[in-house]
Amino acid sequence: MSESKHNDTINALKRLERAGDATSDANAKLVAAAKLLLRKIDAESRRHIGGWQPDPTTMIMPVEAAHEHGLRVLQGALPGEVTSAATVSGTSAGSMWQVHLDRVDRRVALSLGEAVAGGLMDSLADWAESRIQAAASATSAMGKAAK
Repeated sequence: MSESKHNDTINALKRLERAGDATSDANAKLVAAAKLLLRKIDAESRRHIGGWQPDPTTMIMPVEAAHEHGLRVLQGALPGEVTSAATVSGTSAGSMWQVHLDRVDRRVALSLGEAVAGGLMDSLADWAESRIQAAASATSAMGKAAK
């Protein structure tokens, strides 16, 4: 191998290493941001679910909002592999999408980012407001019936 080709190969390897480092850093920041947002969504969602106590290692949000924005139960990359990052549980507040924080990776974070860009936060606010309105209507009806 000529000296020039050898230097080109070494330079290409160094570029590849720098790109790998940058990708690792970007992915770590992406996953950290997704986990932070999921924790905030979880804190608000838990205020509306009554007595159901989901696994504390998971973050929750209403299935309807999650599915409306393309968030689904994520399956493994290989056929038949089941390494779900999320599951669905039924509650008195409706079905909840549970995201297992230890399984949030780049794929989950990108999916969440796309959902947020597509209006997920508005859907979650609509869900919470509809629950408030339903409770107010039920309270009013019971108050009238009790008179």
